[in-house]
Amino acid sequence: MQTAHEQGTLVLLQNLDPAYTSAQVEVIVWHGIKESCTAKMIQRTANSSPHYALVILKTREAAQKIVRELDEGCLLLSNGRAERSHINFTLFPTQHY
Repeated sequence: MQTAHEQGTLVLLQNLDPAYTSAQVEVIVWHGIKESCTAKMIQRTANSSPHYALVILKTREAAQKIVRELDEGCLLLSNGRAERSHINFTLFPTQHY
């Protein structure tokens, strides 16, 4: 995760449906931007909010692409339903020292 952060390929997706699994988040990303990723859904209690996932993409460009798609409004789910922009995101910037 540290390497992904340093390379600018780590994205935080927030306000996800708490029922999503990590695998489902990976499918959402695939259907949304046609890029494979590794996702880790952060499990919280049913009453806690927001529900979020850490997503590691293969390239900085892919990370920027998912941010752009969400910024424009939605990602399409595998069933064709749109996941609207209530998903917040954070693209962790690369820190240069």
